Amino acid sequence: MYNNLHLVYKELSDFPQAYHTLELAKALSDSLFVQEKSRQLEELSVKYETQKKELEYQKLQEKRQKEKQNLQLKITFLLILIAIMAFVSLYFIQKQKLRIERQKREAEAQKREFETLQRDTERNATRAYLKELEKERNRLAKELHDGVCNDLYALEMNASTLNESWKELLRTSRENIRRVSHELLPPTFQETTLKQVLQNYTERMTSASCKVTLTTLPEECDWSVLPETYCLNIYRIIQEATGNALKHASPTEIHLTLEWKLPNLELTISHNGKFSSTSEKGIGLQTMKERVMAMKGHISVEAEKIQIIIPLFL
Repeated sequence: MYNNLHLVYKELSDFPQAYHTLELAKALSDSLFVQEKSRQLEELSVKYETQKKELEYQKLQEKRQKEKQNLQLKITFLLILIAIMAFVSLYFIQKQKLRIERQKREAEAQKREFETLQRDTERNATRAYLKELEKERNRLAKELHDGVCNDLYALEMNASTLNESWKELLRTSRENIRRVSHELLPPTFQETTLKQVLQNYTERMTSASCKVTLTTLPEECDWSVLPETYCLNIYRIIQEATGNALKHASPTEIHLTLEWKLPNLELTISHNGKFSSTSEKGIGLQTMKERVMAMKGHISVEAEKIQIIIPLFL
């Protein structure tokens, strides 16, 4: 409007007013320019501040992202380190466990070896003892039979002045000694079986005061397959048990049972007698136990029964 107005004043030849109007137009234009510049500057300042804040926010985000990545990296490294330590610890624990297990197995093996050696030593000592015992029995049997029996027979033949009761006593003594000497001698199992020897033994041991019986199961069993050492030990065990019962329990019946229960052989010796409280066990029971041990068996001793389990297949 000021620009148009100064043109009007110019056409009217009012030059001072036209100049004055132009100055007003110029002043107003400068004022508007300053305002526009201020506005633009304010906008630029706001935009700058905004961009600055956005940049700071972006940097902060990048910093946080970097810190997050670093933290994740540290956590990952820590987890890897823990995993490695756990693996190493597990490895050493497993190695220690294996070493302990190996030492335990070695100790158990040494213990078993020692026990086996001890059992073998005991069995060898038992066999040697039983062998010497049989040799001593043979020696005593020969001395009784060839010495004492013959001396009694000579005494009986020369005692013509004695009455019949004394002669009968000498004959009875001689027969008893001969019977003892025969019992001391080991039976031969080359031509006879254990069953036949025991049948003969029970017949000899049966008397008016005590009946000795034998049962073998199964009836059709072939007893010739039993090793001779087993036969001799079983025969001696039966001798000891029967003799102890007759001496100390006064039974009227003694029953022997031999039964094949593969892989074992079971021997049972029972009677209806009663051991007195003053009866001494002596070495008979110990000898029976040693014979059972020599056959790697098990013995169970009760008042009126002895049960023995002998493994045949080891």
